[in-house]
Amino acid sequence: MRKFIITTCLILSGVLILDSFNFVHSLVMFVLVGVIPGTNTAISADQMLVLVAILLGFIFGRLVNGAIVKITHQVAQHSQPKAATLVK
Repeated sequence: MRKFIITTCLILSGVLILDSFNFVHSLVMFVLVGVIPGTNTAISADQMLVLVAILLGFIFGRLVNGAIVKITHQVAQHSQPKAATLVK
């Protein structure tokens, strides 16, 4: 119980700190408009499209790769021959 309370307080402290920096607003402005947080520089729409496509490609690739590995392990586990038992 003590560990749960400490973890909860740490998470809530982090949320308060990020809120004081307007982290969510900066993140939304970066994703929607391309404004780099802390500057007045904006990334063009083409560059943002390429960045989002690359990130989604990596995420999708990791998910598909994890699914393939999981399916491969299940197929290998079920395709191994069972040990023969001697009948008396």
